[in-house]
Amino acid sequence: MRKIISILAAIVLISCNNDKKESDKADSTTKDTSSGFVSVWPQEDQNEFMSDCVDNATAVLGEQAAFGYCKCMLTKVQQRFPTLDSAAVALLDTAQAAKLAQEWNCK
Repeated sequence: MRKIISILAAIVLISCNNDKKESDKADSTTKDTSSGFVSVWPQEDQNEFMSDCVDNATAVLGEQAAFGYCKCMLTKVQQRFPTLDSAAVALLDTAQAAKLAQEWNCK
């Protein structure tokens, strides 16, 4: 699973605009107050997604901006897919992953 998420994170980073602004490092709660969405993914799955995403994004964005970017991506992926496994399977289609990453426009 970790390998799939790493691939997903790399695809998403490559397909998005790499001119990201630094985001403040937010706490790791699972509530997105702007939409009222509360995650249903287990904390372990959220941690795995964030770890893999930040590891991949840091080289391009720097650690602080990578954290903000990945937090945004986590929220969007959770809204679209009920589980980490379903997200990984669906986003193996690189064209679909790139389309979603551009649509979500996380910065």
